[in-house]
Amino acid sequence: AIAVLEVFAWLDLFFGILGAIIIWANYGTQKIANTDYYYSSSRTIEVANPLWIGIGVAVLFQGVFLCAFFLVVASMAENLKAIRKNTQIM
Repeated sequence: AIAVLEVFAWLDLFFGILGAIIIWANYGTQKIANTDYYYSSSRTIEVANPLWIGIGVAVLFQGVFLCAFFLVVASMAENLKAIRKNTQIM
């Protein structure tokens, strides 16, 4: 169970980073109508979308912090296993 928890921790980190990159690439900008026709011939411009940038940051932090949490729990489980092994009465 300890090895499964460690694998799950690293997968959570990988997919958290991947999810954040996908969110930023697909939803990080939005097109809005350009009202300044004098300086630009384009009718739309792309601007940063703060809502989706924030969601991407949240997904990234979730991946990093849950990875750390799961690795700490796995380390605690290994230590508990070692303590039980060392304190057995023969």
